[in-house]
Amino acid sequence: MIDNTVLSMWKMTRGKFTEKVEKLAESELSLKLDGMTIGELVYHTAEVEYIFASWFFDCETKTAMPDNILEDKPALLQFLHDANDHLIEAMTQLDASKWNEKVASRMGETTPVESIARLIYHTGIHAGQITMIQKLATTE
Repeated sequence: MIDNTVLSMWKMTRGKFTEKVEKLAESELSLKLDGMTIGELVYHTAEVEYIFASWFFDCETKTAMPDNILEDKPALLQFLHDANDHLIEAMTQLDASKWNEKVASRMGETTPVESIARLIYHTGIHAGQITMIQKLATTE
């Protein structure tokens, strides 16, 4: 059982990120700054959601991560949608008593509720990076 406050904060943050990606022109996905393209940031954001669902909610994905979609806006949007659905499903399945229990991960010990706070921060950072790349980058 998930705390509705945590879920609503996640949905708001992730919704804003998804809206930002939806407004991108497909040609902007290849814009690059400091070795990272917008497409790579979008992919990475979804990938990390799958990783956190596994690490902190013990919810593995049943499908492989897609390949060669970094400049394919519809495919990236689908990947984002699927990752978000997977994470929300993992969050809703976690027993309420486990939300504040420490879980060992490659990042160290973190509770599931802290992991969502980290994802909110992570998503916000990448939204800002996308804006910065749009302003300063060149296409390759």
